Amino acid sequence: MLEKLKQFFTRFFWLSPKNNEHRYLPKPNKTDILPDTLHASQNKPSADEAHQLPITNRIKTWLDDQGWRYDHRPPSENASRTHHLILGFTDKNNQDWTCIFRINESNQLVTLFGVIEESIPTYHYAQTMVETSQANMKIGYGNLELDPYDGELRAKVSFDGEFTSISDRALSCYVQAVSGLIDIAYDIIKNTKQNTMFSNNVNDYLEATDEVDVVVDDKHQKFFVATTAKQ
Repeated sequence: MLEKLKQFFTRFFWLSPKNNEHRYLPKPNKTDILPDTLHASQNKPSADEAHQLPITNRIKTWLDDQGWRYDHRPPSENASRTHHLILGFTDKNNQDWTCIFRINESNQLVTLFGVIEESIPTYHYAQTMVETSQANMKIGYGNLELDPYDGELRAKVSFDGEFTSISDRALSCYVQAVSGLIDIAYDIIKNTKQNTMFSNNVNDYLEATDEVDVVVDDKHQKFFVATTAKQ
């Protein structure tokens, strides 16, 4: 599966050779996005911390091996054991975005977010929601989401650290997947900017070819009808 994802997202990434191997990774930002990222990777965890935070420190080690600068934001004392690793990227089109690893050491769930600084105006919400939904229907891994509270359009990829490999290759593929989704998100933002005749009605952005009848007409709802035998 990871190999298929690598092939699918290859066209979005920079080619970066390392150890005589060709790996497709986003191009790191030349300038710091966060002021304290220069020293984040220099603080090596103690043996006790490494035992308590196996996923966080495994990802930090991989980021250090890439030579990437990042900010590690540990949880507060009263919060859950959720850590955040934050770093900035610039893609091949010189588009900036922020990659965030959200790591919950308690349930071992890891989520990668790709965040674009530019927010969607409220008057473009309807169009953005339609285009985001249409994109998600075609995306095989990960998804895009629009935050209705601040207009943030972001990419998201998640995995379970307990049952999923956290190898160098897997982490590379996760970042590649987010980078590919960011490219789609930028296309959606570009489309909304070009539309000056915006509307708050989502129906105005549905084309005649959209399969709306599949939802409305019960006669067409045959493919996902459950079997008569209940499990």
